[in-house]
Amino acid sequence: MINLAIYDKHDGKNDKEMMSLYKRDYVYRKNLDIRLGVALGLILLIIIYYANQLFVKEVSIFELFSREELIKIGIISLVVLVIYSIIGIIVNGARYNAAQERHERYEGILSKLHSQGDNDNGTKGA
Repeated sequence: MINLAIYDKHDGKNDKEMMSLYKRDYVYRKNLDIRLGVALGLILLIIIYYANQLFVKEVSIFELFSREELIKIGIISLVVLVIYSIIGIIVNGARYNAAQERHERYEGILSKLHSQGDNDNGTKGA
């Protein structure tokens, strides 16, 4: 009973929210947050890079927005997004699996308690 209470207090709420979704949906939602954050971070870095090139190094705006420069930034951004997506899939999949294991242990303990209660009630009534 103590283990059940500890689980409910610490991990139960989060695990039950995770278990309300399929693993694929949970990982997708979490990765969407990661991708949005990475994309915003990349946009901020690109703005800082272009501001540095324009104002500090005084590079011509035509040189700055050349086809090669834009392709280079696009490839770097795509690679970073793919790397973070892969990391997110691995990490969030592991979190879901751990929550599923904790929840299954919780359900196992709960079913044992129910079966013990049924056995106790059956012997008392006889």
